[in-house]
Amino acid sequence: WDDATDLVRIGGSLLPLWKLRWDISRQLLVSTVCWSPVYPDILAAAYTIQDDLGGNRGPGLVCLYTLKNVLCPAWSIRTPTGASSLNLHPTKGNILAVGCMDGTIMVYDVSKSPPTEQRQIKTTIYNRKHIM
Repeated sequence: WDDATDLVRIGGSLLPLWKLRWDISRQLLVSTVCWSPVYPDILAAAYTIQDDLGGNRGPGLVCLYTLKNVLCPAWSIRTPTGASSLNLHPTKGNILAVGCMDGTIMVYDVSKSPPTEQRQIKTTIYNRKHIM
């Protein structure tokens, strides 16, 4: 992209490569993203509502994008509360772990359509469960 501010700024300026906005995710904030270590054209994004950062709980969203089409995700699923972290398995590119604001950790097989939840673990300050 040509940007006129490059002429007046010594260091240039930053311009976005992609905007991870989709109709369903318009009211949500991107909380984290991760690239697939197995498939370099796959990007996972976790979304949360703006109030989640201040403590108010609300639904979230997780999307998988391909570089072929970043306007619409190849895969998406709603989460009960905002998704705050996620990671794709380092050798099995179809396994996605998602951490939510309420302490829930979900593991999905994203190769299936619709995606299947393999496991869900809920931790709270009350049950004092820790996952190693």
